[in-house]
Amino acid sequence: MNCKDFKKNIKLFLGKKLSGDALRQFYYHSIECKSCKDTLLDEYILYSVFNDLDKDYNFNYESRLDNELEDIYNNIVANDNADYLKYIISSVVICILIVVVGFFMMRLIYR
Repeated sequence: MNCKDFKKNIKLFLGKKLSGDALRQFYYHSIECKSCKDTLLDEYILYSVFNDLDKDYNFNYESRLDNELEDIYNNIVANDNADYLKYIISSVVICILIVVVGFFMMRLIYR
């Protein structure tokens, strides 16, 4: 994701409307680009101030944003681990099927 796309996606991020690969790219860009992270923090503060006026929240917005980004990272890692586990399981199942089919084909051929 480039800076222009990142800035276009900030409002979607704040509205919790980013997901999947777009959220993953948004997260990694926020980690890699200091300028965009600063822009995100500014937008996050403005967004949060208006939403927090009637609530008794911690007003350390930088810390809150970092916590949200950390949660996103944890979800990315969990999804990656789940995808890896699915890949391993499907590979094992395919190998077992190949062995079983091969065994029965050999029995049919050499009868």
